[in-house]
Amino acid sequence: MGLARLNWWVSRSSALHRSTKELANRELKKLNEYADSINDSDQLKELLYSHHTMTFNGARTGKTIIYNQTKFSLEKRYLHIILHKNKQYQCLLSEAYEEFKDFLENIYPFYGHINNSF
Repeated sequence: MGLARLNWWVSRSSALHRSTKELANRELKKLNEYADSINDSDQLKELLYSHHTMTFNGARTGKTIIYNQTKFSLEKRYLHIILHKNKQYQCLLSEAYEEFKDFLENIYPFYGHINNSF
């Protein structure tokens, strides 16, 4: 792997970072707008929660089986968005580290060849 490939990886990682940040910010903005519209009405404050039902289709009957139900507050939804963004950042950093490590492994013998005292 040469310098051109390393440059490609850096630019790719930067673009993916930007995209991840943009998507998370857009989702947070939508949640803020939703919360602001709901906060004006006491009757709608219960809508600040999202309800999720986890299901699967039974193998024998094909019927939908509920195995869990959760309710997330607005704060919990914010937290999930931030945590998901951080997990994506961790993956990007891990990939970038691996590529940089490969670059160093490939350049090390080359540098040793041109500088014998290295």
